[in-house]
Amino acid sequence: MKHLVVSTFDPQKLPYGRYAIIFQEMFRHFNAAGISVEILPPPDTHDLKGTLVRYKEKLAEAEMIFHISGYAWYQLSLAFEEERRTSVLEMLRARGYLWLEDFDIYNEKTKEKIKNFVYAVNQYIKDRGNSGVLLNADVYLKEEKEAYDLLDENTIPRVPTLQIEAWEKNKIFPVVFKQKNTTKGEGVYFIENEAQFSTLSPIKDTLSLHHFIECPGDHYTHYRIFTIGSGNILAAVLSYSQMKKGENRRIIDREGNNPSGRVYDNSTSAFFINRKQITSNRSAGGKQIPLEPNEKSKRISDHELSILNDHGITNQYIPEILKKQAQKTAEIFAKKGLFILGQDWIQSKDGVFYCLELNWGPERGCFDTAYNLGKGEDDVALIIAAEKIAEGILGAIKK
Repeated sequence: MKHLVVSTFDPQKLPYGRYAIIFQEMFRHFNAAGISVEILPPPDTHDLKGTLVRYKEKLAEAEMIFHISGYAWYQLSLAFEEERRTSVLEMLRARGYLWLEDFDIYNEKTKEKIKNFVYAVNQYIKDRGNSGVLLNADVYLKEEKEAYDLLDENTIPRVPTLQIEAWEKNKIFPVVFKQKNTTKGEGVYFIENEAQFSTLSPIKDTLSLHHFIECPGDHYTHYRIFTIGSGNILAAVLSYSQMKKGENRRIIDREGNNPSGRVYDNSTSAFFINRKQITSNRSAGGKQIPLEPNEKSKRISDHELSILNDHGITNQYIPEILKKQAQKTAEIFAKKGLFILGQDWIQSKDGVFYCLELNWGPERGCFDTAYNLGKGEDDVALIIAAEKIAEGILGAIKK
């Protein structure tokens, strides 16, 4: 019998409703296709060695392993008293067990035991190689550097990362500083001059530094390509910023007495180093244009058509070079066990495509654009995404 093992949570008990919707729908598709879903019980914090043995027995039976590391903390939280549970659930927002030290909820001995347990489970899954697949795994690649090293090894072009110390000896503007381990376009600073950098300098050790890639057209843009398995593209969009490149962030002056530009020129203002919103993420107000459209894709405006034309796109299809690079990237990471990827790419003005970011727990908002007429119904988009992902997994199992 073929199995899918969900190793860390039961969606019926999951406190975050949006994720419960996704996985309940996925499991419904699996069951309808005759694939059994077995949910592992919560780890027994008093017998982690015994739990590990039982987990390995179940994982050995599985044809495919579905594992989301963050939810292990939800399961572990069931073993603790109610007042500690809220703190544990905050970990769901973190990327993997290495953030455990940020939460003072366990004694050091228990912390070490839990870390060793989670590491052992993940290592066992990794050691299985291609016989099992690890999905949406935040702890599988503990640092972004591991992912980007894989891109470099396989000659996938990516936005170059700069060493801050070397750059300081010969500063070239503009550049982009980014807070580490952030998502949804948050913590991105577009630095245009020395004064802005001086303001940002005290926290530079917490940031990564990147070349600024000038994209075509009047808006800041990036491509989101949602892949599953070895190159199957489930959804693709071109995102564009709400504001045009020449505009600063909009500020509402309730008093009506702010001199024009004061907040942008005052070094104590947050807008002094972040006056331009160069991100085009949907969560930051960006809009999406569907690529590879179908009858249920969002209809595009004349303005959006002009944005596509600025990018050399005349038929609303993914540029062939980008498509091949995204499929190659998906194949590379599928072999490593990362079956689902939200790939972000940026196109330079001279037509070169660079990998901007890889998300191994990607948002599903692009499915609303691609399959729900762009209505903004996020819960509907989650269900559509679950169905498409389930189809992709079932297709992989049947091969």
